[in-house]
Amino acid sequence: MGLLISNMVTSPYLRDRGANVGVSKSGAIRNPDLTDFMQNCRNAVGVVENDSVPGTLIRTLVDLYVVGKVPFDRLVKIYDKHKTNQAAADSEAGVTLDPIVHMQSHA
Repeated sequence: MGLLISNMVTSPYLRDRGANVGVSKSGAIRNPDLTDFMQNCRNAVGVVENDSVPGTLIRTLVDLYVVGKVPFDRLVKIYDKHKTNQAAADSEAGVTLDPIVHMQSHA
């Protein structure tokens, strides 16, 4: 991930815009050359769901899921509240993109 973000920031395409969508790992970019970044008019933005219109985003994502273009069921995994450490470990290891922890017990 860090190399991908660093490549985006140092892209040779002057005056283009790069976007990091979602959340990147802390420290993903180390020591960027800010002089080069500014002199070459580079532009990088971070994009999160808060930058969207929720009603539009959710409808669009559901539509994409229905036609098989966004495999949510393969991106998330559900964990019992007593398995939070396993959820964190699986997320770190890449087993799941987004662990979902149910806070109520499944009795």
